[in-house]
Amino acid sequence: MTMRLVALVLAGCAFRAGGTATGGGSGGSDAGGADAPADGRTTLLPDAPPDADLWPCSPMPPAPPSQVSNKPAGADLEMTNIDLSGSGQMIVATAGSTLMLSMDYTLHETRCEANCIDQIEVGWMQGSNGPRSGCVFDAAVSKANGVMGQVQGFSITAPMTSGNYDLRTNIGQNTSCGSGSWFAGEVPDPSTTIARLCVR
Repeated sequence: MTMRLVALVLAGCAFRAGGTATGGGSGGSDAGGADAPADGRTTLLPDAPPDADLWPCSPMPPAPPSQVSNKPAGADLEMTNIDLSGSGQMIVATAGSTLMLSMDYTLHETRCEANCIDQIEVGWMQGSNGPRSGCVFDAAVSKANGVMGQVQGFSITAPMTSGNYDLRTNIGQNTSCGSGSWFAGEVPDPSTTIARLCVR
């Protein structure tokens, strides 16, 4: 009887080594680092230390703000709910992989006599270097009311060279998106960074 009671007590105290503690919705990871999703991406966990398992590129940059503004004279672009491939605004990916950008935007434009035809340009930047990747928006903007909408699943390709990259934005005023460079040759300011990428 005594041996059976001891066995029951020990069974009730059993624990699994290396388990993950969760709380507050922020998630957690085992001591060995986060498991990578099947497609090879590694999501940066909130408040995580600069761990090579989470961010192989060094140094690890700070995350962009959740709301990003681009306010040249006469225009105001606000971007929120920014997400790359379901991993938020900080993502690790392999060179040349296809990523999907989603976000909400509000654009006010008063630089035209009537309505403007504007673009929201995006591209990968390292410092002041980097080409435009394309336009997530290309349409007329009401001078009186502006425009608001959602970008859902815009395809953008990761650079082919390893390292840290900023995904920056710019307001174009071409008649169409075309396939050219940044509007007027302007290099987007670091403050327009909506996401950061480590290409490993």
